[in-house]
Amino acid sequence: MLLVSIALVAGAPVGAHAGDNMMDQMVRKFCLAAVNKEVADSGKPAPDGMQTFTCDCVVQQMKLKQSIDSAKVICKAKTTEKFGV
Repeated sequence: MLLVSIALVAGAPVGAHAGDNMMDQMVRKFCLAAVNKEVADSGKPAPDGMQTFTCDCVVQQMKLKQSIDSAKVICKAKTTEKFGV
């Protein structure tokens, strides 16, 4: 369900400046929920700033018109490199 919601958000047209901030907030909200679930499932504490870094990355990738799957792969790799997780 979460991925479906993110995919629907990702498919919305980009470029309407008033909607960009709302779109960013929606992507960030779903991303944070997904990252927090993954962290909880791992049973390990997340490094400070990891969730924000990851979701900022996803928002930026979506603005670059990456698919949600591509954004996840790119940002997971960047997060792993930065935080060593």
